[in-house]
Amino acid sequence: MVARAVLLLAAVCGAVFAVHRLTDHRACVRTAYEAYALGVPGAHGRDPGILSRELLDRCRGAEKLAQTSERFGQGGLDDASQRLARAAVQREPERWLAWLALAGALERGGDSSGGRRARARAHALNPQYRAPPRVAPPRVAAAPAP
Repeated sequence: MVARAVLLLAAVCGAVFAVHRLTDHRACVRTAYEAYALGVPGAHGRDPGILSRELLDRCRGAEKLAQTSERFGQGGLDDASQRLARAAVQREPERWLAWLALAGALERGGDSSGGRRARARAHALNPQYRAPPRVAPPRVAAAPAP
């Protein structure tokens, strides 16, 4: 009897967690869409600082933050773009997309050396651009003495 009660309680907790997680995801996506629209040059909407804070609160991973950072950068919102890109790198430092967004934000902000370092880190993390393994050069036989 106790085992059934524990199983029922675990099932209810799992369902509540799943519904809560789905609600968080939907809030993240809604805020991201609003931020994407704001990233269009000349568009008007809510304050980008408020939108970026809401994204930081509602989105768990780095992907939406990095994508929105790029969109803000396209719209000329460099401060919000850098804030989101730095947060994306802080949340998932092994995510190459976050480093690429940071590189773009830094370069648009005038920090070209920081942008180059971030871009190099992004390329190092991206499996498509990893350098091939180094192969030792072939040995050249010494020429015979005349």
